[in-house]
Amino acid sequence: METTEIHIVPTVNPDGWDRATEEECGGQDYASGRWNENKVDLNRDFPVIDKTGARIQLPSSDRKPRSWDSLWTGRQPETVAIGQWAVDNPWVVAANFHDGAVVTSYPWDYYTDPNQKTGEHPTLDNDVFKGLAGAYAENHATMTNSSACLKYSWLGPITNGAAWYPKNGTLKDFSYQFTNCLELVIELSCCKFIKNYFLPREWDNNRESLLSLLEFTNTGLRGQVMDLKGNPLAGATVGFSKGSSAEWAGKNVTATERGEFWKLLLPGAYTVQAWVNSCVFSGKVRVKVDHLTTKNIMVRKKFNCVK
Repeated sequence: METTEIHIVPTVNPDGWDRATEEECGGQDYASGRWNENKVDLNRDFPVIDKTGARIQLPSSDRKPRSWDSLWTGRQPETVAIGQWAVDNPWVVAANFHDGAVVTSYPWDYYTDPNQKTGEHPTLDNDVFKGLAGAYAENHATMTNSSACLKYSWLGPITNGAAWYPKNGTLKDFSYQFTNCLELVIELSCCKFIKNYFLPREWDNNRESLLSLLEFTNTGLRGQVMDLKGNPLAGATVGFSKGSSAEWAGKNVTATERGEFWKLLLPGAYTVQAWVNSCVFSGKVRVKVDHLTTKNIMVRKKFNCVK
């Protein structure tokens, strides 16, 4: 707790929350509070996949605020607020709490292959996501018990989002696609809006799981990307591969304005490389990750290279 920065958003949909009824265990519409005041399901409103089935991309690679304007066109104000907040901060892990089941799910939530209708759609960080989701479920008081929510007992304690049911425009897919953050959806109760009498029980059910997320956040690799004079390089890209192979060890991450980067990795050997462009890059650095490992990366400009 003393070394981890934690931010809490009580609700992304305040109008829906205000409209919802305590002890209402179902509902997928305006009256139940699922939709916002404009009758939009916010967890289907984030820019992830377009109508052609292609992943939405930033029009510019500089990631400055103006680059995001086109992504927010036509989106709900709540979507823009939480989405811009997500890209403006270097989150490592996020927990998106829902109700209506007792399970932890991880990306992807949707298929890009039009011929795929069922099964998992794994990300490049699938092993880490499974470890993260598994840590939450295993430390939860009831999530590994199939009787906690019988209607979804077939899912088990963790699931890939698309394998559960495909859905486009979710916050956790947006976070993975556009930020460094690994985000889970954690379904806490079989009832959509439990009576507040049960909140102490829910705290007891989730306390150790929440602490396990914080512990998991403080694993993997962290460091700074700097030039040869020790100046931090904002916006540098940092890539990871397994051992000395060319197999990716998760998606690339982008360094902060202070050149900082964080990457959740399972214990093992990795190769790390950072670059700003085709002229400015580091050598390949071998690291062994065990718990939390710190490694700074030095980049240099290639001789006689013009970019």
